[in-house]
Amino acid sequence: MIIALIILCFVVVAGGLVVKKKQQSSTAAMKSSRLVPVRMATVERGSLLQGYSYLSEVESCRVSHLSSRITSQVIKILVSEGDLVREGQLLIQLDRRELRAGVAQARAQLRESREQSTALQATQQAQKKNLEFWQQEAKRNAFLASEGALAQSEADATADRLHEIEGRLKSTEHSLRAMKERINAAEKRLDQAVTQLSYADLIAPFDGVVRKRLVDPGDLALTGMKLLEIEDESCSKLVFTVPQEEALSIRTGMSVKIKTVETVEQLQISRIHPALNQDRTLTVEINLPPGLTIRAGSFIPVDVVLERFDDVLLVPEDCLVPAPKGKKAVFIVENGVTRPVLVKLLAAKDEMAAIEGISAGTSVVRTTFLGWNRLSAGAAVEVME
Repeated sequence: MIIALIILCFVVVAGGLVVKKKQQSSTAAMKSSRLVPVRMATVERGSLLQGYSYLSEVESCRVSHLSSRITSQVIKILVSEGDLVREGQLLIQLDRRELRAGVAQARAQLRESREQSTALQATQQAQKKNLEFWQQEAKRNAFLASEGALAQSEADATADRLHEIEGRLKSTEHSLRAMKERINAAEKRLDQAVTQLSYADLIAPFDGVVRKRLVDPGDLALTGMKLLEIEDESCSKLVFTVPQEEALSIRTGMSVKIKTVETVEQLQISRIHPALNQDRTLTVEINLPPGLTIRAGSFIPVDVVLERFDDVLLVPEDCLVPAPKGKKAVFIVENGVTRPVLVKLLAAKDEMAAIEGISAGTSVVRTTFLGWNRLSAGAAVEVME
């Protein structure tokens, strides 16, 4: 009986201890659940660039779209895409048989016209000599007729003969003038035919690389049809568009920042197109330095710097808390609870904010996972590593 009572007492005491331990664990869990987990950031000194961000495309400074100036069949293509070419290098040959025939015909017509002109010049010289003879005869016969030594009818016949020769000479001179115009026209036709023949050879306008080949041998090249694209790889530029409402803030020479794979480059706006595009945007260009090689067609983010803040206090933008009257604040943690500190926002860019009103090296609270609605002044927090 005594043993049974001892066992019963032991069970009661042990049960009480278990209940008390569970109550203590529950209280600790409730206390822990009231702590808001927060992340911290350190206030640091640095620089902040404020402005606009755009997406630019890398283009070559010079791109030539070689087009056919004549309608002819493609005979040879001497380059492929990616080939380096030199200025004046032959790239494509078109069929020139008809063009050569045109040049030969134009030369024959010019030669014929010049031969006819030479014959007319010889006739003119003969007529001039004949004219001089009859002028003397008419003068002599007119004098003899006036002295009664020659019948007037003979003097008149000599004068008529002189007038006839003068008419023939004038006709020859008129024909010579017409022949000169004909020769000029024939020379122009020959020049045009030679020029047309030169169009059968497409040559490189500058040193570069073949970007696109748009035809194959045997294709018919029509007038104005693009055959090759050549780009100059020695220089490149960034091209982007600016909305009309932001265009007034953009000026030539303004600093820009681009980030390549290797580094961040500080450049300047080189050119602004004078007229707006159809979509009410303005085209802006930035010349890339020779040592900076970026493949054409690449897209590069561009930050246009409107204002620069140097040696300012920087914090992640999600550290800023809305405060009364449109002000801003940050939370610091003292003795496990939050305390707001009013700050002045100078600028914000790329999720960073430049502020005043707090010391460098201070740890400030970043927004919680559920936003600032979970956090207020005097809230108990748990700093997450």
